[in-house]
Amino acid sequence: MKIYGIRDGLLTPSETELVYFARKFLSKIGENCALQIVYDRTLFPEYRDIAYTDGETIFMSDKIFDLSRENMIALLAHEIAHIYFMQRGIEHSEDEADEMAELLFGSKIYYDEFDIQTIDPRNTKPFRPEYLPQ
Repeated sequence: MKIYGIRDGLLTPSETELVYFARKFLSKIGENCALQIVYDRTLFPEYRDIAYTDGETIFMSDKIFDLSRENMIALLAHEIAHIYFMQRGIEHSEDEADEMAELLFGSKIYYDEFDIQTIDPRNTKPFRPEYLPQ
């Protein structure tokens, strides 16, 4: 896994944790991809805009470091589930990505009060809200 976007080559504790989980999760599915940390928040204008993938690279806003560890783990798992489907040419929905993340990594994906993925079941919605993109 290639990591891009780390400033000054020095990892903060949050960046270290993000890289650790990304490598751990990707090793489970054997996919070759990259993680690009983006420090330009104008590219992620909405509050919920934190991460996306093109099937080869996970683009993650540095907003991830403002969130909890549980959010970070859930967002990574969700995006890696998208990679799992995309690299196999399988059409899928956001719900299916959440379900695959749970199957692959063993933690259910919930949605917190801000509609951001989390693995923390407290004060959450058990499924992706209908009003979010499906």
